[in-house]
Amino acid sequence: MLTIRYEQMQALEGEMDRAFAERLARIVSSLFPHYFERIQGTQGAADYPELVGKAIERAERFGISQETDIAAFVVLTMAARNFDDPADGFLDWTHPIIMNEAIAGAAKISLIKHRLEREATADPCAARVVEMLQTVRAND
Repeated sequence: MLTIRYEQMQALEGEMDRAFAERLARIVSSLFPHYFERIQGTQGAADYPELVGKAIERAERFGISQETDIAAFVVLTMAARNFDDPADGFLDWTHPIIMNEAIAGAAKISLIKHRLEREATADPCAARVVEMLQTVRAND
């Protein structure tokens, strides 16, 4: 009989988390290839793994724990920073949903995706974010 110790399970879980974060960082860098240039200028170092790691931590603080939902949260975070025009507040409406402790993490992402899908017919930014969310789900 094979017995796996707690320490071994912790090490395996840590390795799986690391692999997920690396895979997500590659996807995010392909979806937002010029993110760091836009934020820091052309001299900015592109550190997608660190950016994604911080976004994963934020997702978990908001009760978002499933990998597909975490990936969606990361994409939504990046999209808000990339597509947001301060004049129109694209994705500002997501903040009350994400911050609401009464809504389960998976439900938060579902509510946001549902609204984006409804808005996608009239809003090209919403359509692009929906497309990105589908890309993330396909690569999961």
